[in-house]
Amino acid sequence: MARIERDPTNDVCPDFEQEEFEEIREALKRVGGEGGGELTEEQVIEKLRQAWQSRHDRAVQQWQEQVQADEEEERRREAEEEEERRLEEERRRREEEEEEEERRNVEAGGRKTTKKPIIFDANRGIGDTITNRPASYALNKLKNRAYVQLDYFTKRGCTLVKDMGHPWLTQV
Repeated sequence: MARIERDPTNDVCPDFEQEEFEEIREALKRVGGEGGGELTEEQVIEKLRQAWQSRHDRAVQQWQEQVQADEEEERRREAEEEEERRLEEERRRREEEEEEEERRNVEAGGRKTTKKPIIFDANRGIGDTITNRPASYALNKLKNRAYVQLDYFTKRGCTLVKDMGHPWLTQV
């Protein structure tokens, strides 16, 4: 549907009795009515008014639908902008809090603290048996997020712990 550029609600029905509509009236008289007979001047003018009113009512209805759609679009756009402003404000506030906390940590301890993320994959499957366990001290170091040599977790490293026969090395 083409966009209506002008509000048709204030349009006024033309005066079909004027001279400029004479040709249209004569043509409608010749065509006749539903029964095939000629129409009178008043009947032709009434048909023209009804046709204009029908077209005008459709135009007004389309205009109102267009205005309503424009208002809904405006409300949706304003809601999106408000949400963006709220998210930006929240992000900025969070950054300020982090900067303030970091500044306090630097003032208190003289050192920045960084947390290592814990990565969790919900789609990853886990086995139901453990053939070779790594040493418990290696697991504790890992739990405390300290440096642990990779060799403790290889097949060879786990087999060494098992072969050494120290139960305290494999306890969790």
